[in-house]
Amino acid sequence: MTTLFLTALCAFALQAGIVSAPADTLNRYIIDSKVVDDFDGSQLVGVKVESYSVEIVSIDGKVFRVHDITTDRKPVPKPLVIVDGKLASMDDLEIIDPASISRIDVYKAKSAEDKYTEYGDTSGGVIVIELRAQGSYTPSEKTLGKRITRINSIRIKKE
Repeated sequence: MTTLFLTALCAFALQAGIVSAPADTLNRYIIDSKVVDDFDGSQLVGVKVESYSVEIVSIDGKVFRVHDITTDRKPVPKPLVIVDGKLASMDDLEIIDPASISRIDVYKAKSAEDKYTEYGDTSGGVIVIELRAQGSYTPSEKTLGKRITRINSIRIKKE
């Protein structure tokens, strides 16, 4: 009888500490300070959750349940892209005609450090592309054109 009484008392105490929200409450997820629109749990696969908090907020008559999640995920640096000796972006790769590519060299961070630091941060590695018609490449502000569907050759430099 005492066990049943203590169990009921604990359940009541735990329930009293929970803040309830209306049934039409909208969930918002923030993972590592970035808003995630279509959260389905897959965003947390393979990472350790360091902290998790839920806050109920009312804005303009709408009630939001804000889930703030911090993980141990470290940001992955993006590689530098250099085309014919000019700094480019990953988006610029979409406008390069695959037939115009003469050579692509991919350097890991350590092997790119000495040679390409003048272009920027090499911690994500460097992709160096040489086109058949040297000097014909001009980085674009917006990427227009077709996507690369095949590449003629790739050489990967080992560290």
